[in-house]
Amino acid sequence: MELGVRSNGVVGDGLEEKMAIVKELGYDFLELALSDDEVENMTLKDHDKYRTAAERTGCPIRQTSIGHLVNLGERSESERQRLEQHLLRVIDLTHAVGGDVVLVAVAESSDDIAALLPSYQSILASPAEYAQEHGVVLALEAIRQWPPSVLDGLVRRLDHHAIAMYYDMGNCVSGGEDPVEEVKRSADITAAIHIKPAGGGVVDDMPLMEILEILEKSAFSGRGCLEISPKDESNQHLVDALQVLRSVGYQRD
Repeated sequence: MELGVRSNGVVGDGLEEKMAIVKELGYDFLELALSDDEVENMTLKDHDKYRTAAERTGCPIRQTSIGHLVNLGERSESERQRLEQHLLRVIDLTHAVGGDVVLVAVAESSDDIAALLPSYQSILASPAEYAQEHGVVLALEAIRQWPPSVLDGLVRRLDHHAIAMYYDMGNCVSGGEDPVEEVKRSADITAAIHIKPAGGGVVDDMPLMEILEILEKSAFSGRGCLEISPKDESNQHLVDALQVLRSVGYQRD
């Protein structure tokens, strides 16, 4: 599979330098993490800026990431409308830079899928159709100890070609679930994966081979993205992680 790095997981002086480092180290793409303010103030000039950075560095932006659908069930109507507009903007950006996956972080205080479903159907209806028209998938990732198995059930109930899961092996552990059992459950609806240790460990603490074998048997065709915080300014964590991932077959020549 193609392997990338999340933009906040590489040390560099500005985005373009980060992209050049990612490319030089042997990774295939950058996952662009966007803040709420960045999405709110986004213009077409930003599309040009990101496209130019990719062209100059040879490092494509294949995926984007936003943390917007947290506690959606508790949001006001005006907040939900703003979030819907943000989703549309990020879909536009992702398509403009040649990407096809938008990670949308999700967490709720409830595990009641039936109760949550109407809110998600309402806010995702228009963005999902728009994403499908533009060849983009909205991949929902469970964060903040929300069980991924609950999100699996929600995604299946949403039942839309442009809505999938973003599997995060580290978040499975923090959500109280076995990452191997979770990937067995959700591989068929997974668009991309985060390769991340749990609790500040190292990537080879995770059952990497078992997870890869399950994904390959499921005909998974998505990408893997490393999500590890830098320990210093050397980016050695990215070098070490890529060596481990190549050794178990995540990236082949």
